[in-house]
Amino acid sequence: MSLRNSFIIILLVFSTTGCGPTIVAGVSHGSTKLSEDGRTFGSMIDDSSIVIEIDSLFSKDENISERSHINTTSINGIVLITGETPDIETRNRILDIVRSIKGVKRTVNEIQIGNPSSLGARSNDSWLTSKVKTKLVYDKRIDSTKIKVVSENKSVFLLGLISRTEADYATATTRTVSGIKRVVVLFEYTD
Repeated sequence: MSLRNSFIIILLVFSTTGCGPTIVAGVSHGSTKLSEDGRTFGSMIDDSSIVIEIDSLFSKDENISERSHINTTSINGIVLITGETPDIETRNRILDIVRSIKGVKRTVNEIQIGNPSSLGARSNDSWLTSKVKTKLVYDKRIDSTKIKVVSENKSVFLLGLISRTEADYATATTRTVSGIKRVVVLFEYTD
């Protein structure tokens, strides 16, 4: 793989996963770790590809793209689907699309039936995510770089590859943040 192609792939990964800057020591094959989140370079590319394909398929379906507010996050092939859609049929269509994509190991359906959330509600969810991430960064018992935080409708979802002990600490720390309705733990464990 050329240096130029490696750079393009790395930019693609960062732009679709919300990762911050990471220094890459060397990228030679699929088992090389790109960051400290526990996933291999290949897994990060697979997760990015899954999200890109989902977004592409959703944008082609008017019922989904114009009447729904859907977010997807993929960590190690586990796809969290959050948001709102107007009816059960559209929700089922969304789930069918996601489940049909190569590399999806499991789906976590957190789609609510109803109108798309307001800008105010989405801003509040962004604020909750920021508060949780900040708390996790300052908790020295946790390597917060391994944890993905997603908020939707005052629910906070925790994803990543961590030890059970770190998961317990991360969950307890997240529960101390005000404004959260519920915490949903979707970790994969390294031990």
